[in-house]
Amino acid sequence: MRRVVITGLGAVTPLGTGVKAYWDGIVAGHSGVGPLTLANANRLPCKVVAECRDFDPTQALGAKQAGRLDRATQLALSAAHEAWHDAGIDGQVDRDEVGVAFATGIGGINSLLGGDQVLRQQGSERVSPFNAPGLMPNAAAGQIAISFGLRGPNVSVTSACAGSNHAIGMAFQAIRGGEAGAMVAGGAESTVVDVLLAAFAQMTAKSMIGHLFGAAGAVEGIATVLSVRDGILPPTINQTDPDPACDLDYVPNQARTADVRVAMSNGFGFGGHNAVVVFRRHEQPA
Repeated sequence: MRRVVITGLGAVTPLGTGVKAYWDGIVAGHSGVGPLTLANANRLPCKVVAECRDFDPTQALGAKQAGRLDRATQLALSAAHEAWHDAGIDGQVDRDEVGVAFATGIGGINSLLGGDQVLRQQGSERVSPFNAPGLMPNAAAGQIAISFGLRGPNVSVTSACAGSNHAIGMAFQAIRGGEAGAMVAGGAESTVVDVLLAAFAQMTAKSMIGHLFGAAGAVEGIATVLSVRDGILPPTINQTDPDPACDLDYVPNQARTADVRVAMSNGFGFGGHNAVVVFRRHEQPA
């Protein structure tokens, strides 16, 4: 069995674009939640969400490519580009043996709803042909492979909030079992749309508007990996009135240094989809 290591990271988050902005933000105890701007706040009971406000898809991907992709895929490609360059494996790997395992909870819902609106208001002849690949849940995995010319295993995972952890696990298994030499793994989501926000509010889950759905495990995985690498435990912010029955150390409100050698990331999703990933520090042989 091959040993599997993480060589590069990439992120687009409500705390900022890029891994450094994200990591600096959570270590400092910043929140990515703010006023709702991407949907119609006037007809929704919840007025705050976690949006990627500083993300400019045209800067990350170019205007032509960005215009053809759903926002979820834009986020995925931007993060994948950062991870690819951070890994430094360009020119060092056989792209026939490099694959993708990427997750989403809902997929290209912006493309779906946008195309439906055009159909109703302007007619079928005005619906873009890019709507079809844009709304498919496998769009991110496919576009990442196309962008980097990766011809290894390619899978798309849709298992709610456990999706990214499943994708990371599948990438691990592919490398360990010899099916691939390297994998791009993670998840992306863009669900700040009226109908979803209303639905989650109706099921009294609106306090979780800041949750990242299918991308949650990827973003949490980055935090877990960097905790191991840097020896820092990010804080649980806004813990002002703890329940005495919850007597574990939740690292309240302020980051803390620690010798972290092993850390675990849990991903629990709707429908009973559960996945746990454990990361261990890479120790150089003596």
